[in-house]
Amino acid sequence: LETGAGFDIEALQPSLFRQIEANYLKLKSGNTVPLQQQYLQRLYRFGELTAFQHNNGSFFQGMISGVATTGRLVITVEGQPEEFDFKEIKFVQN
Repeated sequence: LETGAGFDIEALQPSLFRQIEANYLKLKSGNTVPLQQQYLQRLYRFGELTAFQHNNGSFFQGMISGVATTGRLVITVEGQPEEFDFKEIKFVQN
């Protein structure tokens, strides 16, 4: 793992399973807003101006502003939201 620490998987299973079940029950009841908010809070570079590259090689600056219901990444580019499919763009490392 990234931390270099070892984990006792069997000891973590009950907690993991409870969390999965709790999230599943939220989804089943239609209470998706908290899960969406948690996801966006953890989304890499969410809300940060970032350099991206299209598959055609062109570069652009944008800010990740959300995820569409279709699962496409929403990036605000020059004040307008644009949606991108998986692997359609990539981060440019500085």
